[in-house]
Amino acid sequence: MAPRENYLYYLLEEVKAMFDSHAPPDKIDCYDEMWFSFNGKPLKWTQAIGVQFDTMFGMAQKREHIPWSLTFHYKGYPIKQTYSFQSTLKAYQYTFINSLKESQFLRVGDSAELLSHLTQVDANKMIKDGLFKHNYETFWEIN
Repeated sequence: MAPRENYLYYLLEEVKAMFDSHAPPDKIDCYDEMWFSFNGKPLKWTQAIGVQFDTMFGMAQKREHIPWSLTFHYKGYPIKQTYSFQSTLKAYQYTFINSLKESQFLRVGDSAELLSHLTQVDANKMIKDGLFKHNYETFWEIN
């Protein structure tokens, strides 16, 4: 089970550990080729799990498809259909920092103060430890 607000990228190590013993030895460390799918359709690394689920099923059919059964692939990554694994973390950080700036602007009318105090280390800590590991105290400490 994974929280709706999480991303597949942050579940990869846990899922991979369950299947490494069944994977081809030459593919175990080929992260660029790994991907998740549902009914043959590749899932996006850069969209939250809950958003992808809602997009596929809508509000009316949600209950019928819980739990959501996904397929994990070690090879055959559909490069033209989704972002590559390498660009995913940078996309998360960029999107998150933009959302943070927008919310700060809506809250106080200016995002300059946030940007002057937020270092790259803080941003990484907030994203990796705070949001994706569900340690909300870390997130709010920096936010």
